[in-house]
Amino acid sequence: MKIFDLSVNGFQGKFSDSNGNLTELLKIDLSFNGFSRKIPENLKGLNKLEFLDFSYNNFGNFGMPLFLGEMKSLREVHLSGNFLGGQIPEIWENLEGILGIGLSEMGLVGNIPASMGEHLRNVCYLGHDNNKPEGTVPKEFGTLEFVRELHLENNNLGGRLLNPLQ
Repeated sequence: MKIFDLSVNGFQGKFSDSNGNLTELLKIDLSFNGFSRKIPENLKGLNKLEFLDFSYNNFGNFGMPLFLGEMKSLREVHLSGNFLGGQIPEIWENLEGILGIGLSEMGLVGNIPASMGEHLRNVCYLGHDNNKPEGTVPKEFGTLEFVRELHLENNNLGGRLLNPLQ
């Protein structure tokens, strides 16, 4: 199986910890359901996975999964709408191929790591709105040349504004 899409349904409860025969999976989309508890760490064993969308479920209060930093084949990660809380971890070094990231409405706090701007050179979409980060937008975000959408609205950010016209 290459694509596993259960999006926009009424599934609830814990998502399975078993990968089964999904080692060839390229895309998993569980968005807009009622899955809860913790995002399963066994996903890191899906070495070919390019697209992961778990947005708008009830995964919560365990922080962002650190194992995402080990999933080098990922091109898009969408976790928006899950109250994972905590800070954005420093996991971006191995994810330079990421094109889209959805981290909106997750209850994230703390500073936005400069490493996101340093390592996510190819990102076209970055959603990090409606969270609670503090501090400034890292100056490294000013060098993201392929960004088409950068959503940082409704946060507690301040400092100098990036010049998007440079």
